[in-house]
This record gives sequence, C-alpha cells and structure tokens, in this order.
Amino acid sequence: MNAFTVFRKKRGLTQVEAAEALGCDKSTVAKWEAENTIPRRLLLKKVAALYGCRVSDLLDEVDEDDTARDTAEQ
Repeated sequence: MNAFTVFRKKRGLTQVEAAEALGCDKSTVAKWEAENTIPRRLLLKKVAALYGCRVSDLLDEVDEDDTARDTAEQ
C-alpha cells in the first residue's frame, strides 16, 4: 500500500468519499493510490489536510510493517 491509501484508510474514507471532498473523480484517487500519478501542488495540500498528514508524508514510502501494525491497532 502506498501512503495515499494508508492515510485515506486511517481517516476512514472510501475513495469515493475522498474524491467528493476534494472535488475530483474517484478514478483520480485510484490513480494516486496505484502510484500512476500524484496530485498537483495545490491539490496535494488539500489531500494532506483531508487525510490529516503532511505533504511530505504522502510523498514518502510507507513501511509495510508500520502499515500492518497500524491496521492491527484499529
């Protein structure tokens, strides 16, 4: 899972809900999560705000062990 997926799920949002909140299409969110594209700077800031993280968090690689531990804690 990439950071976009991890932070979206931590906020309890579906791709559809995230897309609606950001004013974009669900397929756009899916592309970010498939690592095909990243949002432009302004939208990237909005994504970070919605997901409750920093822009740099979204651009960093996610450690799979941390992801598994975070999921188990929920």
